[in-house]
Amino acid sequence: MKRKVAVAGIAVGAILALGPLWGGLGTSFAASLAKTGVSDSQFESLIDVAEFLVTFGIYASPFGLALCAVSIFMLARFYRQPPALPLPPQVPSDAKE
Repeated sequence: MKRKVAVAGIAVGAILALGPLWGGLGTSFAASLAKTGVSDSQFESLIDVAEFLVTFGIYASPFGLALCAVSIFMLARFYRQPPALPLPPQVPSDAKE
């Protein structure tokens, strides 16, 4: 269970850490749509969305990096744990020598 949480944390953290990249992709997508003849009001709404993505990415990136670091630490701790030792055989309490 801890392993799955750590792997999910790494994935979500990486997506958040790459937030500025997603914003840049949104901006380039909006700019490429502007070249195709989109109306001014549609272009303005696309630019607003792109600006939101960039701003969100800038603020979410440190949280994503922190989440990745903590998740990697958890995963490393999980793999460093020694395997469980088998229990010693139980001697019945009524068997006395």
